[in-house]
Amino acid sequence: MVDLKEVNPHILVEMKYATEDNFTKKRLYDSNRCFLNKSTAFKLNAVQKELEEMNLRLKVWDCYRPLAVQRTLWAILPMNDM
Repeated sequence: MVDLKEVNPHILVEMKYATEDNFTKKRLYDSNRCFLNKSTAFKLNAVQKELEEMNLRLKVWDCYRPLAVQRTLWAILPMNDM
C-alpha cells in the first residue's frame, strides 16, 4: 500500500468518509490520506499525467477502506436493504 499523494501530489484527495459530508453524516476515517495498492496508484498517476496536458486534475473520494469502516457501513446500510 502507498499513499497516493506520495505517488502524485497533483491528484486531489477528498476522502468523504473523513468528514461528515457523506451519506452517513458521520466521520468514519481519522485522516484524509488515501492509501491504494501500488499498481492502482501508479495507474492513477498515469491518468493524472494525461489530464495535466489538458489542464485537468483527477479527484478521488475514497481509497483503501479498513474492514472496521466497511462493517460500520454495512451496519448503516445492509446489503439486503439495497
